[in-house]
Amino acid sequence: MYCQAAFREEASSYFLLKTEPSEYSFGDLIREAEAVWDGVTNNLAPKNIRLIKPGDYCLIYHSGGERAVVEKARVTPAAYPEPKKADVKLAVVNIKAAGKLRKAVLLSEVMELS
Repeated sequence: MYCQAAFREEASSYFLLKTEPSEYSFGDLIREAEAVWDGVTNNLAPKNIRLIKPGDYCLIYHSGGERAVVEKARVTPAAYPEPKKADVKLAVVNIKAAGKLRKAVLLSEVMELS
């Protein structure tokens, strides 16, 4: 799993959360209703996770064969230290499903915007 700051609006920020759908998909989040976004160990990702505030949106990006942003989620509490790891640098957030996108946004389309 991965986290990258996407953009900030006045009321909310948007973050990109990347996952391999065979490992954890948006369908899993729907079934669970709420999930801890954990397992993020990329050096920059914990810094971005600590920027996430309650009410911020996360765009769920499925890597692998899909390579598309498929859904959005909403952050519930603020980021907090990763409870399963001893490394104090790691952080997690809780997210809830916030809706399906009308159309999946392919990675190539995202790259055209940058």
